[in-house]
Amino acid sequence: MAEILPQLTNGMLGSDISPKARNNYERRVHLFCGEVGDEIRSGISEGRINSSNIGDYRERFDTRYFKVFGETYNVPGSLPVALAYQRVRQTAIDVMNRCYNTVFPDFRDDRFRTEVALSPSPLDFYYYLLSAHPGTVEERELRINFILHQTAAASEARFDRDRAHIVRADIERLFATQLFTSTSNVPITVFSEHDPKTNTVKFLTFKDSDPKKNGGIWKSEPWGVRSTEFGLVQPRIIDYDASEMLEKIINKAIGDDKGVLNAASIVPQMGYKLIVLLPQERQVPNNTGHNLNHKIDGLEHIAQKAIDILVDERPVMEITPDHKPDSSASTLDEAQNKRYRITEDGQPFQLQLEVSSLLGQLNRIYEVGGKDPVTGLYQGQAEELYRLRVIVPIARILIENPDNQLDADSEGAKRSGEIAEKLLALHNMV
Repeated sequence: MAEILPQLTNGMLGSDISPKARNNYERRVHLFCGEVGDEIRSGISEGRINSSNIGDYRERFDTRYFKVFGETYNVPGSLPVALAYQRVRQTAIDVMNRCYNTVFPDFRDDRFRTEVALSPSPLDFYYYLLSAHPGTVEERELRINFILHQTAAASEARFDRDRAHIVRADIERLFATQLFTSTSNVPITVFSEHDPKTNTVKFLTFKDSDPKKNGGIWKSEPWGVRSTEFGLVQPRIIDYDASEMLEKIINKAIGDDKGVLNAASIVPQMGYKLIVLLPQERQVPNNTGHNLNHKIDGLEHIAQKAIDILVDERPVMEITPDHKPDSSASTLDEAQNKRYRITEDGQPFQLQLEVSSLLGQLNRIYEVGGKDPVTGLYQGQAEELYRLRVIVPIARILIENPDNQLDADSEGAKRSGEIAEKLLALHNMV
């Protein structure tokens, strides 16, 4: 394209959008819609174009839009541009839905109609965008969706899904043949004792401790595990999540002085996770009928073995540790989590290898932690609480607050308390 695309910024999202941000937004819309878009906008304002005859412009508009969209975001020839467009539109809608569902679960907003959201034709969305009156709630929602799906498209352009699936399948094959010593999952039950106030794991065992007798607060969890020469692990896939990528880009922009929604600021990742069953009692009892009597060693041994396999078999260029230092280590094990970012030659994304202790994983499910006295948000490792802490700042700038009915901070604190209460109640076995 001859003209440089104006940068997308957080300043374009608000109801109090500045004249400069409004101008940059309108320029970007024009670059994608072209003269046919100007013709449609003019026809709508003059009353010549409405929902009954807008279809007459469909072929011209969609052809123009798909051409510019495909060229701007380097959509590969193997992927229909219409599918790429629908995918990023859905990503934008998913992020908005996460804001509502996570922070405002009791509030339903049906203004954004499903048929517009899911239509494969760009005209069905842009007809509403071009007809909306600046300053209205509807115009802001449509503007937000445009900015978010454009940002999502820039992010998708840096990730090759087909290639990622091939790489992931190869890693699964390598670990199956060189890391795991068993060919299938073996069922085993883990028993964990939790702190009654924070839900933090205090003790782990494979033995069925009677919670009534001991007076402890216990949780039992079934696991399917694979054997390795170092111990038992549960393998999991870390899938690429387009919505999480978009959320990370938005949060990054919130902390940026210029508020630029820069897709290049977040590197696309996918990979593999190994959860290591590492109880305080290092000797595993043979209580499942399977040959499980062997010593469980630390995370570092399995992590190093997995890395050695990847270095030997894959075109690895760089491995960067991405885990917290040992100050986060627990008294139950040497470290709760080890994460590595792996860069391979010629790959447009990074591989992520995560090796987590069972203790760390259970805390990510249940730990409530303490409440932040300022935000009212619980700071535990539980995934639900973490997701809420990620979403609240995004909801604060994306969700309109008519008549002060919706406040992301107060609603976030309320939701955090509800989640914490639910998690604390979940761990009772009795």
